[in-house]
Amino acid sequence: MPSLVYSLPDSYAKPVKGRETETATNTWRLFELNEFQTKQIREESKKLKSTLNIYKCNGDALDRFGKMYGQVRYAGQADDEYRIAILTKINSLFEDGSINQMLEAVANLSGTEIGTLYFIETRPAMVALRVHSIEAFESLSDILPEIIKQLDKLLPLSVGLEPSVVVNGMFQFCTAGQEENIGFNGTGYNEQGACLGSCTE
Repeated sequence: MPSLVYSLPDSYAKPVKGRETETATNTWRLFELNEFQTKQIREESKKLKSTLNIYKCNGDALDRFGKMYGQVRYAGQADDEYRIAILTKINSLFEDGSINQMLEAVANLSGTEIGTLYFIETRPAMVALRVHSIEAFESLSDILPEIIKQLDKLLPLSVGLEPSVVVNGMFQFCTAGQEENIGFNGTGYNEQGACLGSCTE
């Protein structure tokens, strides 16, 4: 911003370009002061915006979110774990057990797009969490255990969750009789006829 001083009419004293520190004028100093204050305001605004974002805030700011939704932080509970617990509490307030809402809840817990994590039915009334890609799995590996732990609170009462996570693109042996199974392709989100634990073949 101080460089704008060179756009002023010649009636204003200007420093020598490239030697502003040595030849600073009062006009230059005023512009420099304004730039400093503007930078401070931007930094404070950015900090405030981060504090109000549940996915980015930490410490005391996260504790305030927890207090707002009545979620207690246990002794030694890390910020990432506590954040997921708060998000689970928020999602539980609007839960109706539909596949779309469950997929939205998983996306909210992980801070990812819908379909990055989804469910596949492994057997009657049992589902497994599936990760769309190895890259997504690597980026979420630190928080996946907590997400799985919290999902038990969100899944419909009659549906259980497998302890293992399936990652697309990773090699695995098929079970006998499943050699011709092409696997699941959809996420179930907004897919006609989809229900919890089912995806489009």
